[in-house]
Amino acid sequence: MKRVSSHLPASSLGVVMLGALTLLASAFCHAAPAAPAPGRAETEASLPALTLRPSGWWEWEYAFRTGEAPSVTQKLHLEMAGAVAPQIQGKIVFEHKGVWGAGGTGRVGGTGLVGSPVSSPLLRTSEAYVELHPGQLEGWGSWRLGRLRFQLGPVGLLSANPFDALEGVHWQKSRSDWLIEAVWARLDTSYVTYLNYVYDTDEYVAIHAGRVLGGGQTAQAGITWLADGLAGERGVALDFAGTLTGGRRLVIELAGYEASRTSYDYQGWVGAAAASIDLWVDERQTLSLTAASVHPGFTPMASNLRSAGGSIPFFNGSTGVELYASRLIRVGAVGEIEVRHQVRWGEPLSELRLGVTVAGPGPGVSTGRLQWTRKGEVTSISGSAGFQMAF
Repeated sequence: MKRVSSHLPASSLGVVMLGALTLLASAFCHAAPAAPAPGRAETEASLPALTLRPSGWWEWEYAFRTGEAPSVTQKLHLEMAGAVAPQIQGKIVFEHKGVWGAGGTGRVGGTGLVGSPVSSPLLRTSEAYVELHPGQLEGWGSWRLGRLRFQLGPVGLLSANPFDALEGVHWQKSRSDWLIEAVWARLDTSYVTYLNYVYDTDEYVAIHAGRVLGGGQTAQAGITWLADGLAGERGVALDFAGTLTGGRRLVIELAGYEASRTSYDYQGWVGAAAASIDLWVDERQTLSLTAASVHPGFTPMASNLRSAGGSIPFFNGSTGVELYASRLIRVGAVGEIEVRHQVRWGEPLSELRLGVTVAGPGPGVSTGRLQWTRKGEVTSISGSAGFQMAF
């Protein structure tokens, strides 16, 4: 698969996004007329107010294995969300990932100066989309158009793209007890050499429908249909999310998947299952259990599995459990413990993670995190710092 990437520099893309927001504002919302000033016509209307919400975080990791040189990696994430009206919103996300000493942008070859922290473009456009909530056209639902990430269902086992944003459209519509959402994205476009003529494309199409159960808001069941994935992969998944007594959360997804029949390792229909339940929840602490079993041939291009860059802490071809505990140490500080064990390709792998997250006062919200991880023979220490503001 060819990864989709933006060809606009960051500054040009920002201008395009702000311009698009302004144009869409005039099409979808009508601002209330301003009080006329002396000598001005009463028909003159005020322009929509522009609000901006910058946020971001910086993360680093120092990992070492006995007998090997340590590695240092870093990730920078910056985003700017904005709105010119409640109906017209947008977001631009820039990211940088690097391995210290791996070389900088424009270098020839894979090596660089010792200590150089840049191994990818300084800032690449990770996401850039406009979100529309046309209030006057209630039956249209809400739309996101551009380069975006998505997750269908509460787990995203079959359909989610945390690894990279895709260029397309995400639509969702709620009606009574139902919520329906769909994603269409262009995965690949083939052009005739030197001509602006498309002769082949590869699309991504997925739909999710969910319904609230029991007439309340505590439980919802849904179904996801992957109609067309990478080179024709397809699948279907059933999910459930509900709140049990004591505020404990239960989430389950069962998925069936068939890779493209032209793939080199076609195995027919295969399955995967993932579930998470809160064993204990109160004002100061949480204890939860996550379990999953994933067939080795369960390899959807867009999935929330760890092997696809997602948050489900398991890989394809693995079966395992994870126990997570967190406790409020004091106001603004939370301690965390994760113990995970899984068997992948017949090999056992255990992981232990200890972490502390602190939220401090400041302009907006500022957070810091420090954690220690032992995974197999690899030990790592990592940290992050983040911020969120609005003006």
